[in-house]
Amino acid sequence: MLVLGLQVPLDVFECEAVCYCRKAKDIVGHETVLCRLNEYEFLFGFLNFEPSETIYSGEIVFNPEVPGFVWRCPKPLTEELSGKRITMEDVLSYWSQVDESIGLVNVAFSPATPSMLKRYLPREVLKIQPVELVLEEETFKVNQLPVHHTAFFKDVYDGYWILNRSNISTVALVQVQIDFESRTFKYISEAYILNELTLFLLKKEFPYQDWDELTLGDAIRLKNLMQRFDFSKPLPEAFKTCFRVYSNQEMDGWSERTRFEVVREG
Repeated sequence: MLVLGLQVPLDVFECEAVCYCRKAKDIVGHETVLCRLNEYEFLFGFLNFEPSETIYSGEIVFNPEVPGFVWRCPKPLTEELSGKRITMEDVLSYWSQVDESIGLVNVAFSPATPSMLKRYLPREVLKIQPVELVLEEETFKVNQLPVHHTAFFKDVYDGYWILNRSNISTVALVQVQIDFESRTFKYISEAYILNELTLFLLKKEFPYQDWDELTLGDAIRLKNLMQRFDFSKPLPEAFKTCFRVYSNQEMDGWSERTRFEVVREG
């Protein structure tokens, strides 16, 4: 699962992506994970343990008293949500102020059911994936990368990139500066989110029409073409989120600095 900060906007999540936020405990008193169910619904789970790089082996996965809740974005706030102005911290703060015992009820919240928690937050995904620096070749195919995993690679100009596979048809691409001595990296470009619908927009310009044929090098070329695409012409609704760009300042604010282990250098 992803490890992100409190300031990450809820609308940057792909559906069914799982996120863990260490600092959420300061607000709600529980180790907290999040899964986006659909466009307007988000599942928050309160764990009975602190996630690590191994799968939790205890019997009780979620807090037995308060296992979690579902937040459905109220209609008056849908523009705020799509405008990336509602964060994890906002929703957790709203929830912490709800106290039904004294009549403070917010209809946007509902209890998380055991079946829902088991389906969307199985214990197998509730672990922190270690970041291993394995420099892949540009010819490495994206579909060889497991969902929610990250690949490091070097382009033909000796620039370093990371590609994260959000789901089977969506990737996030960002250029980074790597410090091998401290085993850390920082974002030095904007983050580009692309999904397979970009291939339909670039039928004439891009050689592949099958997302499964995409390589790491192709992802950069696809990103470059999308940056030059004429978005002034009307697009069908389905295509409006096929290419998104987030600044490196936003990415730094949303993520936690993570050390990597050098497994193999190219």
